[in-house]
Amino acid sequence: MTHQDPTGNPGDRRQPRVAVACPEPDVRRRITGILANLHAGAEVIGSAPDDVASSGASLLILHSEVSGPDPSRWIAHAPTIVLTRAADGEDGAALLALGAADVVSPDAHDSVLAQRIARVLAEGAPLRAATPDDPGADPSAFDPLTGVFTLAAFRRDVRSAVGRARRSGRTVAVVILDFDRFAHVNEVHGHDAGDRVLREAARRLSVTLRDTDTVARFHPDHCAVSRVGGDRFAALLEGLGDSQSAGVITRRLIDALEEPFEIDDAEIRLSARAGVSLYPHDGLDTSALLRNAEAAASREPRSAPADSATPASIRFFSAEVARHHRLELELERSLRAATVDDTFGLEYQPKIALRDESIVGFEALLRHRHEGKPVPAQDVIALAERTNLIRDLGLAIFRRVCVDAERLRSATGRSVRVFTNFSPRQMESPHWLTDVLGVLDATGVDPSLVGIEITETVFLKDHATITRSLERLAERGLEISLDDFGT
Repeated sequence: MTHQDPTGNPGDRRQPRVAVACPEPDVRRRITGILANLHAGAEVIGSAPDDVASSGASLLILHSEVSGPDPSRWIAHAPTIVLTRAADGEDGAALLALGAADVVSPDAHDSVLAQRIARVLAEGAPLRAATPDDPGADPSAFDPLTGVFTLAAFRRDVRSAVGRARRSGRTVAVVILDFDRFAHVNEVHGHDAGDRVLREAARRLSVTLRDTDTVARFHPDHCAVSRVGGDRFAALLEGLGDSQSAGVITRRLIDALEEPFEIDDAEIRLSARAGVSLYPHDGLDTSALLRNAEAAASREPRSAPADSATPASIRFFSAEVARHHRLELELERSLRAATVDDTFGLEYQPKIALRDESIVGFEALLRHRHEGKPVPAQDVIALAERTNLIRDLGLAIFRRVCVDAERLRSATGRSVRVFTNFSPRQMESPHWLTDVLGVLDATGVDPSLVGIEITETVFLKDHATITRSLERLAERGLEISLDDFGT
């Protein structure tokens, strides 16, 4: 049977062997089940250190009741995870100093034990994440695309961490990470490329958290990674001393995600953002911590002061974040409703010829009101881009402009061109040209009555595709003009 790492890459064909020295039947049964899910063979051994050597194990899971206070004779034979209910105290630190690969309580949740065992095993024998087809596997524990924990398993992990934090008084951080404009990857490179980026992102996050364990100053007691949906991941950092540690580790995670992704012949660069919530300051239970980390991640990045230790791409939850998140959700709902119902506002600003002050055209300007107050157009467009509403909104505006341009000619008897703007993000989509041509055909508008204004910024990225699209539209009779040149 071929074994793979948690990202699905082919790995070593040998099955890792794990020796288990544990006198508690229930704990032994749980560990055996976890190892089966990880495709590692378990062998229950006796109470003598030499039994480890004779087993040929690549990992030893050793209960402190078997080893006594000095497990060094056992540790000498194989990387060792020590099970002790004193894992969080000085005894745990002493065991690590003796050379234990990890120290964890036998009462820890199964998802915690699985993550800790997988981390140590990964140093030697590759693993494959469980799938629903595997014998004895829990299909809810691992994300089938990336191999990291699912949201359900992650929530259990957070719940266990919060319970331990109540007793220890230490900090737990929940970090939500996602990419800006990930949908663009799927649109331009295809969904298969997008899936490959997600798998690589999960691998990078897992490796970064594992490497963080070796940094003593910011060492968390336990880390876990989950894919919580789409291009969004979550990380759990347990046992931190303060919020600074959470900020330093989150910065490393962001840096890992922003390294270029090499997919076939393409180099894909993405920016990422993170939201962080801390127990007990920002929430006392799993739902509150996840919700508040989501709110912080969804907040539009602000400009960080030059002397700030936290970059603009990382935002910690705060009362200001909560207020903004609530207002933005309300604004998003109203904008979606206005787009669907075609009730957003448009004002037509005349274009005046200087030579004789005659009206030679109009420019359509978006106007949206929320709770009776006008919302600046740039804020509406930015929100539409963040929430993937920009395609529907842009086409709805263009459709209205086409209809109104024909009505204006019927009412005045004059053929005056009406211009509209498209978001640069929308124009980068490979669907944009097809969408615009579809509106022209559906409305039956005379192309000589409409035009598109663009800014030079649309040519900074995929200018070849955009140029070809604009040429096609010009051939249909639309006028293309440059707006806000030099601004």
